Amino acid sequence: MFWSNRPFVRMSGFLVVGIFLAYYMPGIGDYTNILRYGLVVVLCALLCSFFIIRTRKYDWVGGLLLASSVVLLGVWLASMAMSKHELPLETTEVFLGRVLERPTSKPKSYRLAMDVVAYQDNKELFCSNTTKLLAYFQRDSLSEQLKTGDVVVFRASLQLPPDANNPDAFDYRAYLKLKGVHYQVFIPGNNWQWMFYKPPNKLKLWAGEFRSFLLKSMLVYGLQEEIGAITSAILLGYDDLMEDELRQQFAGAGIMHILCVSGLHVGIIYLVLNMLLGFLKPRGWQAILKMLLLLGCIWFYAMITALSPSVLRASLMISLFIIGNGFNRMGDSLNTLAASAFLLLVLDPLLIFHIGFQLSYAAVLSILIGYRPIYGLLRFRNKIVDSCWSVMVVSVVAQMGTFPLAAHYFHFFPNYFLLTNLLVFPLAFLIISCGMLFVAFSWFPLVAAWIAKLLWALVALLDAISFWVSELPYSGSNDLYFPWLKVLLVYLFTISIFYFLIKKKKRVLVSIMVIAILILSFNFQRSVRLSHQKRMVVYAVNGQTAIHCIYGQDHLFLVDSVLYANPDQLYYHTEEARIHWGLDKRCQSLEGTTSIKTASITARHGFISLAGKNILIAGDKNGQLPMLKEKLSIDVLVLIGGGQNNLEEMFHSFQVKQIVVDASVPYWKSQQLHSQAKKLKVPSYLIREKGAFVYEW
Repeated sequence: MFWSNRPFVRMSGFLVVGIFLAYYMPGIGDYTNILRYGLVVVLCALLCSFFIIRTRKYDWVGGLLLASSVVLLGVWLASMAMSKHELPLETTEVFLGRVLERPTSKPKSYRLAMDVVAYQDNKELFCSNTTKLLAYFQRDSLSEQLKTGDVVVFRASLQLPPDANNPDAFDYRAYLKLKGVHYQVFIPGNNWQWMFYKPPNKLKLWAGEFRSFLLKSMLVYGLQEEIGAITSAILLGYDDLMEDELRQQFAGAGIMHILCVSGLHVGIIYLVLNMLLGFLKPRGWQAILKMLLLLGCIWFYAMITALSPSVLRASLMISLFIIGNGFNRMGDSLNTLAASAFLLLVLDPLLIFHIGFQLSYAAVLSILIGYRPIYGLLRFRNKIVDSCWSVMVVSVVAQMGTFPLAAHYFHFFPNYFLLTNLLVFPLAFLIISCGMLFVAFSWFPLVAAWIAKLLWALVALLDAISFWVSELPYSGSNDLYFPWLKVLLVYLFTISIFYFLIKKKKRVLVSIMVIAILILSFNFQRSVRLSHQKRMVVYAVNGQTAIHCIYGQDHLFLVDSVLYANPDQLYYHTEEARIHWGLDKRCQSLEGTTSIKTASITARHGFISLAGKNILIAGDKNGQLPMLKEKLSIDVLVLIGGGQNNLEEMFHSFQVKQIVVDASVPYWKSQQLHSQAKKLKVPSYLIREKGAFVYEW
């Protein structure tokens, strides 16, 4: 019954399997023609099976052929999406590119996405329709005027985006690749020229211009600075004005989903519009008119919010619901959700790897499955109490659905999410409703000014609540470690609980206990592994020094003064590895440190004793190396700074097994040191070329 009434649930699952096969087995994409012909053959066989097979005994044949065709479709679509038009990185001279989005302001440049219309290579002109790049234009009065649809000619050298050079670090190159961007380029002010204007999509362009108009209107009517940043993020999905501290504040309060335009926003807009259009009759031409008006408003809002995955999912799902309701054909909610996922993944198969897409579907799916069983556990006659209970159930169920994924990606859980959501849900409804009024009356200055004042007060209250909750003791659980295996186990645990609440079968309790034991065993095994870890890491931080010595969960993290004063830069490169290895955020500055002793690590004048290994950090900005009268065995020699180190002189005092040249050493000097190490027949490792150095024993 579950499967027969929900065909898109099965089809979406098979499509995801095909996409995963293409992504994790990229060699399949080399056989594009075979995939295409194979898909045609399987579809023909499926069509024939409908006419030839007449008995239910062989229904499985048609099901198998349908599953195979959808899997092949997923493999083919994902392979096509991941294929890229290669451009020569060194010989290409001139590019003709078109601006795809509104430029984002950076301290020294404007960042924007472009597609390459044409390029010149060895004085030959080639056309390109599939290549995207991330361009950084030098800040000046001309680059400030760039807008979507501008076509410019520029001369620059293409570069590959940086990949993950540190353990478990964020892979920026892979992230951009999922968005179809394969190159980045910096364009100086005198190396480009505006050519002409050609918008890629007039409807999208108009929506972008209207979004810009609304942003300017907010500034004009007093929605500025922090309040303006929150308002533009909530209503328009424009978060470029948000400071990192403000993001952390909302994340700590557990209401980051309010800032990210999602199903909550689209659902509120639908409820308000459906209520306003309630005077139209549910049958005949008025029902069709209501359906078209609702669809138009929903997708217009989706356009001005830049079509994020969560908005796409919500808009498509509500659109299917509106169409079904308009023709008096109410469908199954799970099948409708799966149908929206299927359509979105057919259009863009790589959406499955976007965090927003995963969290959005996880939240809605968990609400659809778990809300009614949990809500039915308690009954309240008082409508206010019942409404609060309903909000609490939605919050708990949504958190149960998104918690494993959020813990995997962000390593954080908001402990007071129930309290916050009880206060914020009604406020979010008022803010979005007031925002709709502001959009509708933005052309009338007097009315818009009064609405803006009300909107300012509501957003200020939201800001105050988020700040208050984020400052409460134990407002969040940090440093959560959830690899994919643990994510899967927690989801199985959650699904078992939902199934027990729905079916009331006692034997399900056995499954719940078994999964709980597996989760506890996983945590115990990790604790044992961490207690025995012995590791030394030299991180790859461009131009800086970060050296980590780890013994069990005791550690010594030495960084230079620049990183010590800028913890955000340090955490960007090292946070994932630190959480993976179960360590706290403690670090110390290299400068001015002569003697350090922890429970199991000793450091003195650059010499570090770590679990039977000797490590020497040598070479400061003055180029001085420590010298000893007796020859000492050094397991790892780390050379830092820009000093004029001479390895031959140093080897009179030290017997070195491994040399590591830190990223703080200039490139020319690192090459010189590498040559010296080669002559001395000692292995050398250049951080600038190979990324982080990890030494384990």
